[in-house]
Amino acid sequence: MIALLAILAWRAVAAEEFAVYYIAAFFGVAAEDEVPFDELRPAIDEALAEAAAAGVVGGAVTPFVLHRIATATGGRTVAANVALVERNAAVAAAIASALAQGMPKGRSQMRT
Repeated sequence: MIALLAILAWRAVAAEEFAVYYIAAFFGVAAEDEVPFDELRPAIDEALAEAAAAGVVGGAVTPFVLHRIATATGGRTVAANVALVERNAAVAAAIASALAQGMPKGRSQMRT
């Protein structure tokens, strides 16, 4: 994220555009898609305890825990994660578009 902010600043994006990208990048999903943390915390704790009790280890922990949390929230966490991915894609597309429009002629790619 720091690199993205540096790129936007380096490209001299207008202050208003910079603010929009900054806010969108740091403030996750819309309120209607959010699952409040006070509701998530018990589901997370229970899922982790169930994983430990079942002997789930390594790479199997994440899918196990995510499934348990999704079940505990009636699938609302899945919807929230989908909304987050969609929002991140929209922010990335907007940033890419802004950067591409600001590039001098003959430069179609950013340096890495």
